[in-house]
Amino acid sequence: MWKPRQLAKPGLSLVDANQGRLITYEIDVLDVKAEIERRWAGLLSVFFDKDNEEWVIVEHCVDGTDRICFTTKQLCQATIDKIHRADQASRSFEDLEEGFQKWDKQRERDLDHSLSEEIGAASERLYFALRKDGIIDRPTVYF
Repeated sequence: MWKPRQLAKPGLSLVDANQGRLITYEIDVLDVKAEIERRWAGLLSVFFDKDNEEWVIVEHCVDGTDRICFTTKQLCQATIDKIHRADQASRSFEDLEEGFQKWDKQRERDLDHSLSEEIGAASERLYFALRKDGIIDRPTVYF
């Protein structure tokens, strides 16, 4: 009796002989892998580590050595975003030291502003009361 042929799902399937199971990667995972290898051609490669069950992003350095950039359990758009943020040649690269310094300065400015808003009126009344009593005789006091 003739049975119709079952078409395979799009993607990549392989059998893990050590664990006796079928591993299937969907088309979206393979698209992300292809995009990484296309966007950073010759610089990055993507491999799947079957022992640890994670994706490994490997950098091919100018000195001829291969170094692990990072590993991830899921290969998705967030992985591309992470590589893009780490890529120093891209325009979106931000120096962490500089970013933290900007954040710290902004936080200090916000704290100073909120403090001056909270005690501004009370400090003016105190200043004029002290000046009226003759304790402060200087005309300029900076808050």
